Amino acid sequence: MISRRSILSLLLLSSLLGAPGCGESTVENATLKVAETIAPETLLDAIAAEEQQAEKAAAEAPVETTIEQQLAAYEPPFPERVSLFTPPMGAARNARRAGSDRAESVELLGFASVDGPVVVLQIDGVVMPLAIGDEHDGVQVLSAAPPRAVLQRGRNRWTASIQ
Repeated sequence: MISRRSILSLLLLSSLLGAPGCGESTVENATLKVAETIAPETLLDAIAAEEQQAEKAAAEAPVETTIEQQLAAYEPPFPERVSLFTPPMGAARNARRAGSDRAESVELLGFASVDGPVVVLQIDGVVMPLAIGDEHDGVQVLSAAPPRAVLQRGRNRWTASIQ
């Protein structure tokens, strides 16, 4: 395999020896003759090596960008979301409800007193405050006496407790 240095020395030698005469007055013709004698694979390897060196030099060169250019080029991952710290609500809730209108899991989290007694339930992972008589995903609050609440789903009635 011929190295880049040997290719350059052959080109220099051929340009010196191939001085003008017999109608060949350019260095380009001499380099073409040398290129014809070199195998195409080695010539391609030499060209590829030069391109890699040029890319490496371009990568090492400092690139000047201003903050305004960086901000203009920035595109947020979820442009439709207003608050990035809250998960999207619609898709997960609709996916859960698509199978059935009944809640799979119900957990009593606590009680509150806002315009009357309110029971805080977690229904299928969604925290929901329900007043007495309110219903969500088929779960209805019948009564609330801390630390217990009576809940009903269809014909099933049970007492949930925090303790």
